[in-house]
Amino acid sequence: MIQFNQTSQFKNWFFTNSQLENLRKKTYENSIKEILSLTELEKNKEELITFEENQELINYYQKITYFLCFEAAKLSRKITQTALIYFKRFYLNSTAMDHDPLIVSIAAIFLAAKVEDKQQHSNLLSEIANYHFPNLKKICSNEQILSYEIILLDSLKFDLLVYFPLRSAFGFLSDMFSKSYLSLKSQIEMDIENLDKKNQIVIMFYNHCKEIFAQQIIMSDLVLLFNPAHLALFIIHLIEKNMKEDQNKFQKENQFNLNLNQYILDIFGQDFFNQIQQIFLDIEKFFDIPDYLKIDYQKMNERNENENENENQNQNQNQNQNQNQNQNQNENDSIEKILENLFTKEQWERHNFLRIKLEKSRNPFKDPNSEIFQKMKEKEKLEKMEKSKSKFQKMAEKEERELKEFFQPKEGEKEDDEDFELKFQFKRGRTQK
Repeated sequence: MIQFNQTSQFKNWFFTNSQLENLRKKTYENSIKEILSLTELEKNKEELITFEENQELINYYQKITYFLCFEAAKLSRKITQTALIYFKRFYLNSTAMDHDPLIVSIAAIFLAAKVEDKQQHSNLLSEIANYHFPNLKKICSNEQILSYEIILLDSLKFDLLVYFPLRSAFGFLSDMFSKSYLSLKSQIEMDIENLDKKNQIVIMFYNHCKEIFAQQIIMSDLVLLFNPAHLALFIIHLIEKNMKEDQNKFQKENQFNLNLNQYILDIFGQDFFNQIQQIFLDIEKFFDIPDYLKIDYQKMNERNENENENENQNQNQNQNQNQNQNQNQNENDSIEKILENLFTKEQWERHNFLRIKLEKSRNPFKDPNSEIFQKMKEKEKLEKMEKSKSKFQKMAEKEERELKEFFQPKEGEKEDDEDFELKFQFKRGRTQK
């Protein structure tokens, strides 16, 4: 099994907090310099979105990415989380001024669906985006989604494999159960039907891991700052803590002993135990996220439980076309309500304000809709053609010069013009038998 420190995720997308902050600030400053260098725009720095506003706008579109992928496009939890990681990584080296976050969001979903082997046509995704964001219709076209796929891949350095903490969490819980660090309290009688299989117990705790990851971790910077295995242990640590603090929510779980600290001590030793305790404290510093980034995990869980049933229904779509059309209309109505509830009224107003400010802060060097961008691309195309033409012309001249030098009679030798021309044409493959 490959070690995490050997993966592209560790080598290219693993940072300290100071590195992450400096990278984002440097990216923002470079973008500002590039925009202000266009004197014909007559823009002042005060008119552009600030560093904090840029990050806030990107955060808004993290939540919108989740909505478009999971709620609107009805894609899986895994695809949704992969798309969010791609989105996060992209905006480490770009700003909202360089590339519109709505297009990047759709492109990230499109790419994540491909990577997770789920066919999802780009025109469907653009229709979904335009349906829910009609004011942005010109921004998110099918052609732009396809063109942004290569931009996204280039920015991601083609590192498409993402390691999540959830797989590690399930492995730890299974190992803890088999070694009795997760066990039934002997003095309490349980419903035998719920305990006839090991997986039922492990999955009960694993579902809480998924809840914590979906609500808190995936929307934060933790996935860029910490090892997935360390995050997995922290999630289990948090469940153990919550079990003690919220007896009502964890009634079933509190009928079990969950002893993570002893498990870490016995399996990994005292040195790692001391190290992981400090890591837990570091994670807690970044654990809280703004309210507008939090998602409704209960709806997410209900969707996930019904995914297999939905897939079976989709297979029979042609047989029940009329019924499905009515069902889709009802889904669109419900999605509109979800969209309204995605943010509060004040949060939507803030989002709209930032969008207006963003329109005035576009980087025309990178905005595909800008006239400067189109002229720049056309200029690059012409330069490449001229360079290619010049290259082939030089090659032809060099070949002809070498051939003439090769067939030129040596000093003291005589050769009539007819023999020289015959040999020269033969060498160039122009003679006829």
